[in-house]
Amino acid sequence: MAGAAGQSCTGNQAACPSGCADLSSDGANCGSCGTACAGTQVCNQGLCLGACGTGLTNCNMACTDLLSDGTNCGACGAVCPGQTTCIAVSCQCPSGQIDCGSDGTCDTLATDTANCGACGQACPAGEVCNAGACACGNNQDLCSGVCTNTNFDPANCGGCGLACTGNQQCLQGQCTCQGAGSKVCSGACVNTRNDPTNCGDCGKVCGAGQTCDQGQCN
Repeated sequence: MAGAAGQSCTGNQAACPSGCADLSSDGANCGSCGTACAGTQVCNQGLCLGACGTGLTNCNMACTDLLSDGTNCGACGAVCPGQTTCIAVSCQCPSGQIDCGSDGTCDTLATDTANCGACGQACPAGEVCNAGACACGNNQDLCSGVCTNTNFDPANCGGCGLACTGNQQCLQGQCTCQGAGSKVCSGACVNTRNDPTNCGDCGKVCGAGQTCDQGQCN
């Protein structure tokens, strides 16, 4: 429902020409839009009366419950900031959240990477907050303090510290050579199609003056 100038009204508020109003307690819109209480009367449960009911306080000619009213929390005019709500006379975040910055922003310590497990405890770059603890994301491992995908990281191929050598690449956690004729010989990738010291296979050396062509010494 929208109030003045298209303002969106929520909860028990009604859309009145003057704006969103709680018809049960608004002294300018008591019981219906535009019905204002006269003189020193206050709006109590949609009726203009001489005083507020039990447990309610007169705040600007409107009866309000200071225990739970977010615009009058604990005292008239005390507005709860941001995402906090009024619970038992104090502005609080919903269960499971906390206002780390005291600015009304409610943080979830279980999943907030800037406040993981405790306010101000930030996760390093690349890590996520899971159940209040910093951890690497999906398909990643923590190697030397850095999250990496060991399926494709040549410095940590298949596990932390397992480095590929000799121009090998890491594919699905295995150090491999890429390209037709490429093979690991003595820990390095060579092309057995044209390498005269590994012609056709590792260790097959062509004779003096010969070249390797398509894996054959000529």
